[in-house]
Amino acid sequence: MSAISPAEYRTPVCSMDVHQISKAREDEESEKFGYRSSNFKWFGESVPESAKGECFMCGHIDTLSISSMIKDQIPISCPQCKRKSFKIHDFKKWEKYVGLKLWEFDLFSDQFKMQYIAYNNGNNSRHIIGLKGDQSRGLLASRVKNKSELENSLMHLSGLCYSAANTHELHTRIARHENHIWIDMCDDKWRAIKITPNEDWKVEEKPPILFRRYDHMKPFTAEQGTKADLDAFLKLINFGGENVARQKLLYAGYLATQFLPDIQTALLMPVGPSGSAKSTMSVLTRSVIDPTTVREITLTKNTDLPMTFMQHRLPVFGNCGYLTQEQSDMFCNLITGGSIYKRKLFTDSDSVQWTFMHSTILNGIAPPSLAPDLMTRTLKFELDTIPTAFMRAESDLMKDVDALMPRVRGYLMQLVAEALAGPLPPADRMTRLGDFGRIGDFLTTKMGWERGEFLNAIIDTGIESSQEAVEADYVGGILLAVLEKNGDNWDGTASELMNIMIVNGLDPKNPNSPKTTARLSDAVVGRLKTGLGLFKYVVGRGKSNGKRTIVIRKLEKEQELRSST
Repeated sequence: MSAISPAEYRTPVCSMDVHQISKAREDEESEKFGYRSSNFKWFGESVPESAKGECFMCGHIDTLSISSMIKDQIPISCPQCKRKSFKIHDFKKWEKYVGLKLWEFDLFSDQFKMQYIAYNNGNNSRHIIGLKGDQSRGLLASRVKNKSELENSLMHLSGLCYSAANTHELHTRIARHENHIWIDMCDDKWRAIKITPNEDWKVEEKPPILFRRYDHMKPFTAEQGTKADLDAFLKLINFGGENVARQKLLYAGYLATQFLPDIQTALLMPVGPSGSAKSTMSVLTRSVIDPTTVREITLTKNTDLPMTFMQHRLPVFGNCGYLTQEQSDMFCNLITGGSIYKRKLFTDSDSVQWTFMHSTILNGIAPPSLAPDLMTRTLKFELDTIPTAFMRAESDLMKDVDALMPRVRGYLMQLVAEALAGPLPPADRMTRLGDFGRIGDFLTTKMGWERGEFLNAIIDTGIESSQEAVEADYVGGILLAVLEKNGDNWDGTASELMNIMIVNGLDPKNPNSPKTTARLSDAVVGRLKTGLGLFKYVVGRGKSNGKRTIVIRKLEKEQELRSST
């Protein structure tokens, strides 16, 4: 017997390759059953209108409509010979389609690649739930036989979600869609409020897929309101400090701009001693925009800020005394629209990009130590202790709030509709808060304040905040002392500045102290430049006798200071 050569061993017995065989079988199936298995999709018009089955005993072929399979389940007995030998074409696919009732589902991913199910719950309203959450498991539990089948079904739906490549951008509470502002009412019917430019607002029974929901979210109700309703609400806030009128103006503009989801905004910071109702102010502010069962969130070094930002439209962090540099940067990214990258799993290299742009609230007895860049984007409200004779029980206060809240929301949304119509009048000058200042000035003008008054209030607050931020900084505080002794001006090298700052109390062993002259130069011209500029100084670099210098010049006039902001 002769040996088989390698060439002969590799030669296929069939003259057709695997792909040709598969195509030939599909051609045969297409002719017999009316569609190709490879073209079988799961949703919408791509699902075949009917299915064909064949009895492998008598050869009888029958056509079944989708409605009959949904009503009577998939038959296994042949209608001709009555034997249990009838098999429908693509039985496994039809079994899942009918068993899981996939015609009720719309599977999609959001902008963070998280998977969701949109389904009709039977009362003519569409619900949106996470595919891998407890709600989806509860929904599918009644459609499968056991836990193993449930896990297989979830895996199957996850695969369908990826293959469908269907993406919807989801938001928490407030979204902009096709030049309209949408607000999730968080009721059982999944209704939403639609704010149309220059046409007021109305409730939509069937909004587009826009929102994700969480268990802590409470219903958002609204009624037509007036300026008198807003004034009554402002009287419930314990404004304090030297300029109560300015605080009311800033607060009213802040409230109205929070209904605009895609503008850079400000961080709200009520501070004051015990008994000043700073927590009450924080909770009432959030209740206007994002009512919730969560009162305040405790901020620790282990707090998952990206997840908190995604689940809360206006999170409130109570009794904050200290922020790490990382947390300060995250808050700055939040209000300016920056992105945060987070690793998806520790077992692979996949990552998730989180992008947000909305405000947050920090309160405390004393203002937490914020980076100068974040401090200049903060609206700080200094509250005074409420005398015992004027204190109210919180339950009585909330009765007044609950009565006013729907009308306050309605009035603010009416103003937002006017702002959406545009174009807004040009601002005399811009602030670091950008559109927040320009739109806030327009909205407060509609409320009855003078044009430009809101912008002036932001600038004045920014100047005061910048001064506090620089003074609270270890390097900044000593630098201000040096400038005061040096006529509020400096023009010299970093080495000379380092030596004179050491004489004025800079401790090289302090962990917050720059270890080199290069680090000192970066701190003054980089990190502290913004705060010093909004305070009263212009900071830059120069050159003298071939050496690089740090130049700090005092702004002499108030008008010069305002124009520099």
